[in-house]
Amino acid sequence: MFWTQVFLLAAAAVFGFFAPRIAGRIIANYPGTWADVVMGNGKCKMGNGRTMAVAVASMIFTSIILMFAGALSVLMAIALCLFTLAVIIDLKVRLIPDILTFPLILIGAAAAQGLPWIAGGLTEALIAAAVGYILASVMGMVYYKKSDVAIGGGDIKLIAAGGMFLGATGLPVALITAALAAYALKHKYPDKFVPFAPFFAFGALAYLTYWILF
Repeated sequence: MFWTQVFLLAAAAVFGFFAPRIAGRIIANYPGTWADVVMGNGKCKMGNGRTMAVAVASMIFTSIILMFAGALSVLMAIALCLFTLAVIIDLKVRLIPDILTFPLILIGAAAAQGLPWIAGGLTEALIAAAVGYILASVMGMVYYKKSDVAIGGGDIKLIAAGGMFLGATGLPVALITAALAAYALKHKYPDKFVPFAPFFAFGALAYLTYWILF
């Protein structure tokens, strides 16, 4: 178990280092497929300022991965990598590509039955995803009319994917936490454009951390 933890922490740090570069290739080849990302020549300079933060976040997420074994740990690791890329890209260019959100939904469907905080398994996860899609659409319309906090189509699909992983209890908690955090930042910096994905990631992490610890 110890060496498994060491390996996953090291892998998280490596992913954190390369994540901005991967995100840059996704942006440069948008709206292409993963084949375009891998084979394409386009590049988008991301800078290295977020690298350490992403590495740290990845290592935090690794503690969640360590709860699982076998195929489920692999699915969770892939999902967390995709989610991290979505956050980086949303911060950079204010969009979340479908090549990240659609795989997340599929992985969530495959993993839901094994997630201990989703008592209802796949059925609960699908309901949470549907409700999340509706709530995010409503929130998007509200924020669009009243502020510069952005909840676009990519955010809506990301939140639906989040429902697959958080379930009927976790998704509302994550959304409320995210909305309050986004509102607080917007209130403090009224002229700042606020993408929603980073706050949703914060809300999801807060819920999972609470569930694990308490």
